Amino acid sequence: MRAFAARPAPGRTGRPFLLALAYAHPDEVDPASPGGLGYYFGRDIVVHPVTEPDQAEWPIWLPPGDWVDVWEPSQTLPGGSHVVDVRSITVPAFVRVQAAKKRLGM
Repeated sequence: MRAFAARPAPGRTGRPFLLALAYAHPDEVDPASPGGLGYYFGRDIVVHPVTEPDQAEWPIWLPPGDWVDVWEPSQTLPGGSHVVDVRSITVPAFVRVQAAKKRLGM
């Protein structure tokens, strides 16, 4: 994720580095649902913490656009609600496809 961390400081852009999806997209995300716990990590990464133990799947919501799974780059998802397998990963994290192509040469 280091390649995505080189962004302008929040003081210059006015946007916090960590931003709850429910705050950024209040009409599309239910903050009371497990998918509502997601947040932006910078502008191009979305992270969804899994807050319950021993889960096999976890509901997430991704902003509009196409997103690639950080841990499994062959998996791309469109924006919207999804249920992802969380048995083999620490935390679901997704990068905008455009940012991944630009920064990682994908």
